[in-house]
Amino acid sequence: MSTNTRRIVFFLVIAVLAILSGLYAWQQSRPAALPAGFVAGNGRIESTEIDIATRSAGRVKEILCREGDFVEAGQIVARMDTQTLEAELHQLQAKVKQAESASSASIASQKLDAKAGAIALVEQRRQAKTTALAAVAQSESEVAFAESELQRSEERVAKGFITAQRLQGDKTKLEIARASLDAARSKVAEAQAAIAAAQSPALETQPAIAAYESQVSESESSIEAAIAATEKIKADMADATLRSPRAGRVQ
Repeated sequence: MSTNTRRIVFFLVIAVLAILSGLYAWQQSRPAALPAGFVAGNGRIESTEIDIATRSAGRVKEILCREGDFVEAGQIVARMDTQTLEAELHQLQAKVKQAESASSASIASQKLDAKAGAIALVEQRRQAKTTALAAVAQSESEVAFAESELQRSEERVAKGFITAQRLQGDKTKLEIARASLDAARSKVAEAQAAIAAAQSPALETQPAIAAYESQVSESESSIEAAIAATEKIKADMADATLRSPRAGRVQ
C-alpha cells in the first residue's frame, strides 16, 4: 500500500471516530424518553407563601401536619391551647345566667312592692273614708242640735224672753253646721272615689312603671355585656383552630 493510500485511510478512520463520538455525545445529551402524554421542557415555578397565625398569642397544643405535607383548603393544621379561654367562657356563661335570674327576681320584687303599696294605699283611703263618715255623723248631730236651738229661740223670741239678735245668732250657727255637714259628706264621696281608684289594676302598676323600666334597662345592659363578652371568647376559641386558607404544601 502506498504512502498516500495509508494517509487517506488514517484520516477516514479519524473522521469516523469523530462522527461516532459526536453521535454518542448527542445521544447522552438527549432527555430520557417520557411516557405517552407527557412532555418535557425548561421553566420556573414560583410559590406564594401564606403565613397562618391566631389573633392572640398563645401556646400551641397540637400540630397536625409536617413540613412537606400537602394540605387542602380548610384543612386543620394546628390547634392552640384554649383552657384559659374555656374557663373564661364558663365564667361568663354563669354570669349571664346569674344576670338573667337577678333580673327576673328584681322585677318580681318590684311587682310585689307595687302590690303591697297599692294595698297600703287602699287601706289608707279606707281609713280616710272612716274619718269622713265620723265627721258626717258629728256634723249631723250638730245640725240637729242647731235646728233644735233655733226652734226654741224662735219660741222664746215670740214670748219676749230673748232678743232678735240672739235668734239671728242661732240661725247663723245652724247655717255653719249645715255647711260643715255638706263638707263632711263631700269628703266621704272623695274618699270613696279614691278607694275605687286605688283598687284599679292600672293604678297598681303606674307607680312602678318607671322603676320597672329602669330595672329592666339595667338588667338588659348587664346581660348584653355578658353575652357580648361570651361571643368574643367563642370567636377567640374558633380562631385557636388554624386551618389552611387554600390548598398547598407546608414549608
